[in-house]
Amino acid sequence: MASILHVPPRPSASFWRPIADCVRRGGVLAVGTESAYALAASVSVESALERVVRIKRRPVGKPLLALIADREQLAPLVRVVPPWAEAVLNTCWPGPLTVIFPAQPTVSPVLTAGAAGTTAGTGAATTEAAAGMTMVPTAADAAAAGTAAATGIGVRQPAPSFLRALLRHTGPLTGTSANRSGAAPCLTAEEVRASLGDDVDVILDTGPAPGGQPSTLLSVVDAPVILRAGPVSAREIQSALSDTGLTVAVRDGE
Repeated sequence: MASILHVPPRPSASFWRPIADCVRRGGVLAVGTESAYALAASVSVESALERVVRIKRRPVGKPLLALIADREQLAPLVRVVPPWAEAVLNTCWPGPLTVIFPAQPTVSPVLTAGAAGTTAGTGAATTEAAAGMTMVPTAADAAAAGTAAATGIGVRQPAPSFLRALLRHTGPLTGTSANRSGAAPCLTAEEVRASLGDDVDVILDTGPAPGGQPSTLLSVVDAPVILRAGPVSAREIQSALSDTGLTVAVRDGE
């Protein structure tokens, strides 16, 4: 059973050091975010990414988003940030906005799963999920699922200061919700341990998460497109784009 480690109000570097070591060795953490607890593993450790997929029982074709501490951590993940997208990042980050960028070719296919500005998925995965079969994709599976599309990666700079402090010590981490696919997200450290405790290494108790909507999902791969509505509204994004001459489209639910 995973240990629960309380995060103090002002954690020191010595507090984060063993946690960062765990992440570098391929460990999987659970930690609170703006909405729910998330599974956090290094985006640079393939075995850790595949562990997250197995813990989630996630079907092939569903990418994992990445959390970053600051904009400097974008460079290893993102091939280009369109100049007009800078206005959105300056206005809406840190906060509950996940942005899909063109991915660097070195990014793991587990993180992209063929995402190219639309929600990814495969017919085979949908059929097998409907039949009640558990899919446990590997990096090779994810790469195969993504061959028909240019790859994009979803990235978010979270608002909680403790989470950005963690990311400064670990580097970018996954930010998928801490639950089995299809189950309700966990809102407390105790819920995570009851649901996933045998599968994660450390649960960082950051207090009860507030719940609510997951982050808004915005693609900037081509033109600005909202793929999932969330806490950051289309009006806020359009306001950030007011000097660019661009209009954000909304395709939530497609």
